[in-house]
Amino acid sequence: KMSSLHVCLVLLGCYFIVGTYSLGASSIIGIDYGTDTMKVMTLRGNAPEIVLNDQSGRKTDTLIGFDVSGERVFGARAAQLKAKFPHRVISSAHQFLGKRFPDSSIENSRHLFPFSLVDNNGTYAFQIDEDIYTPEEIVAMTIEYATNMAYATTNSRPTDCTIVVPPYITQLERQAYVNAAKIANLNVISLVHEGSGAAVQYLRSRLLGVEDTDQYTIFFNVGAGHTSATLTRFLIQKPEKRVSRKIITNTTAWEEVGGRDFDHKLTEFLLQKAEEQFQRDLSGNGRVMQRLNKAARKAKEVLSANKEAYVHIESLTNDEDFSTKVSRVEFEEMCSDLFERVMAPIHRVFEQASMVDRDIIDVEVIGGGSRVVKINEYLNDIFTAERVGRHMNGDESSLSGAMLYAATSSAGKKSSFIVKDTYNRAVGLTCDAPDFEPYTLIKPESRYNAKKNVNFSANDTSTCHFYYEDKDALSSGIPAEINSYEISGFPDFDLLTLAEDEQPPAVRVRCEIDNRGIIDCTEANLRVSIVVEPEPEPEPEEVEAAEATEGENGEPVEPVESQGTEQAEENENEEENSQEPEPTEATENVEEPA
Repeated sequence: KMSSLHVCLVLLGCYFIVGTYSLGASSIIGIDYGTDTMKVMTLRGNAPEIVLNDQSGRKTDTLIGFDVSGERVFGARAAQLKAKFPHRVISSAHQFLGKRFPDSSIENSRHLFPFSLVDNNGTYAFQIDEDIYTPEEIVAMTIEYATNMAYATTNSRPTDCTIVVPPYITQLERQAYVNAAKIANLNVISLVHEGSGAAVQYLRSRLLGVEDTDQYTIFFNVGAGHTSATLTRFLIQKPEKRVSRKIITNTTAWEEVGGRDFDHKLTEFLLQKAEEQFQRDLSGNGRVMQRLNKAARKAKEVLSANKEAYVHIESLTNDEDFSTKVSRVEFEEMCSDLFERVMAPIHRVFEQASMVDRDIIDVEVIGGGSRVVKINEYLNDIFTAERVGRHMNGDESSLSGAMLYAATSSAGKKSSFIVKDTYNRAVGLTCDAPDFEPYTLIKPESRYNAKKNVNFSANDTSTCHFYYEDKDALSSGIPAEINSYEISGFPDFDLLTLAEDEQPPAVRVRCEIDNRGIIDCTEANLRVSIVVEPEPEPEPEEVEAAEATEGENGEPVEPVESQGTEQAEENENEEENSQEPEPTEATENVEEPA
């Protein structure tokens, strides 16, 4: 994407446009758009409240189906349709947001998607019959469904939303979430990382009465599609009358493996048993695979509390029943490689935060996938058992915290705590300006709502490129370049014609990370240093002439043309006072909120 910024020549002064955002009377909803299920919340006063679906359930399947008549169905009705026509039901549409076609992470998991995926001008799209839907359109339909759920509960139409997102999503994915919500007539005020949301809820439920502590907690989330570990510092002090509570996310690590991968292992196991029983290939039968997958998910839940699970499916194929059993030992053996990947984020967090002693760290486990017994055994091996806890609702804690974060993060809203969330990828900047050397603009763990100024030598027209430095960590469908900005609009004079004692013009570019983790280039100014020769002292005859023009009260009577001269001199002094020495190479000035 190429954006253009026109340079503003700074000579007479600086003008600031200040905007404030207030929730006011508008209503807000929170959405946790998971791989398997979606949770929706509203605010009742200052307390988050779950929105029940039409089945009185606290979570809804992230499915959208299109029946043969063309009607759209969601949640439980879509799940019923999927059992009969799996190719007519789209699941986990958010995983396709911002992905280029083909993407390695999607192609490696394509066996999990029975619906039709097509190339839509270099991006993914879904095909149902003759209709083509983009991921943004499908996610927008689901968000609209969530909005209608909230409206049925509160009788108030939401206008703003906060969305819980994985920590690893890129700029394209973040912008795609915003675009999808806009299609559904919602404004996204924040995209909150799941670990950060859980940290806010942890503070509210566990530390609200504490007045003095400095502690570290890892929020370990095993979701359906990924696993993450977020190391968070809680700094609570009471220097005067008011207690200061700060939540600082130090570092986050992740791995794209989760409960869905364990389900797939069990599904393959059941498929093997079924093919042995029926003596024929069943892998190409979409309806059979969906029923086996549903049975596998149920068996996994049973094995979290029992050492053996019995599986029985009536009329699996040709009116023949299927029966088998699986032990916890068999399940753990078939998933041995997955356990290593699930625990990898914990080890990486320790590597990235080596200054923190693991003996002083507590672990809070969230996410439905963490109920697997072997995962908890691994955690107890790394930490002492008393430091591993499940004190919160693992399914809803991230969304509850995200709602509190959104409600208190708007301008002018007084908050009882401060959240310092972090951007988890390094972003580099390069520019075709003279003598510009590429460098790291945003380091990992940079704070949201940060502003950075970049100075470089001016050119007639310059193009700045923002890009991810960890290119190898991106899947093939995610381009390394984030955005490009063309800096133009220079005044009509020769920038190369300078006196010996004059500095070359310099461009200052303002870059920001907003509350949604979206990086943007918002402003560009051209700064010119001009050497002004001092005016000669007036001759005595001129002084006498000036005294002769004084009025009756002793004040000098100024000619009209001299007013402009004095104003120009005043403005010139202001510019000289406001100017700072401009470096000849790229530098940065970081401005972060307190």
